[in-house]
Amino acid sequence: EQIIKNANTDFLTQLYNRRYFYAWLGEHQHEALTIVYMDLDYFNCRNKSCKCYVRIYTQKKTCGRTYSFK
Repeated sequence: EQIIKNANTDFLTQLYNRRYFYAWLGEHQHEALTIVYMDLDYFNCRNKSCKCYVRIYTQKKTCGRTYSFK
């Protein structure tokens, strides 16, 4: 179970990764859905002066807020 969790989440942020998204999409392919794409890596590139934990915190908060719209 831990191996599957590690394969489907980012090590630092514990957020789901692309592998998880594609598996989830395959399970829900016959349902109507809306996808919002946000490039958080661009945020990281623009804020190299921030400490790593600040970027991780921002990513988690951003994803948490968008996930709560479910």
